[in-house]
Amino acid sequence: MLSAVAEKKGVSKDELPMLYESTEPDAVKELFEHAAIRTDTELSVQFSYASYTVIVQGLNDITIEE
Repeated sequence: MLSAVAEKKGVSKDELPMLYESTEPDAVKELFEHAAIRTDTELSVQFSYASYTVIVQGLNDITIEE
């Protein structure tokens, strides 16, 4: 996710703010790992990061919007 945001902004990952300032990445990962074992569960998490909206809909399904 950091690489995708850095690419959109045209900067290196080191120039981005700490992800922990916007969300708790370990908690998001844990939510999706739990949801993955429940076939009747759909989960989506959205948060702002580095002037973008990040939408997570699965462990490998991340959208970054301006």
